[in-house]
Amino acid sequence: MRLYEYESKKILQAWGIPIPSGSLLASPEEIGEVGEVVLKAQVLTGGRQKAGGVLFAQGPAEARQQARQLFEAEIRGHRVERLLMEAKVEVEREYFLGVTYHTSRKVPLVLFSRQGGVEVEAVAQRGAGGIFQRSFDLLEGFPEYRARELLVEAGLKGEELMKLVGPLQRMVALFLEMDATLAEINPLARTRDGRYLALDCHLEIEEDALSRHPELESR
Repeated sequence: MRLYEYESKKILQAWGIPIPSGSLLASPEEIGEVGEVVLKAQVLTGGRQKAGGVLFAQGPAEARQQARQLFEAEIRGHRVERLLMEAKVEVEREYFLGVTYHTSRKVPLVLFSRQGGVEVEAVAQRGAGGIFQRSFDLLEGFPEYRARELLVEAGLKGEELMKLVGPLQRMVALFLEMDATLAEINPLARTRDGRYLALDCHLEIEEDALSRHPELESR
């Protein structure tokens, strides 16, 4: 079962992965005084930005106008019933973090790329080691030394490496605890003021495990 972005971000935040400040909207009239914001249609489909489901606005008047446009839109066949409005952040660098199962070997994998903010398939097609991966044991999880090894292989060092060890480990812990089949942050952004924020994320949960997660059973 795929979760909406706002649901996924709530889970990430509970696991200690920072997200931008924001609010969930059911109508444009809920928008108060805001600065520069991004408005994102909450639909269960990929390619949302290319389909016009992500708009930017500066100030409340433009934000309400853009929100009306999104609520009237259909994004890849999906009606928009809710928007996630977040404060726009100044991005210095973007990364991709993912945890999933290998399609044929059925072992869990951690994926990392220094080229976030784009479709992962495009990065893979470019080759040259754009995506780095490590399998891991379900019982052992992903200890710190393995996270470091992956990030070193990807070319990271120093403070940048240290700042990303925690998010990698927390993504694996979340993946296992939530009975996920896919957990992605794309992008994880390093902002100009030195924060690391999950700007977008994608979680898919095993439907047979929903009884273990009462907070999701209403879905």
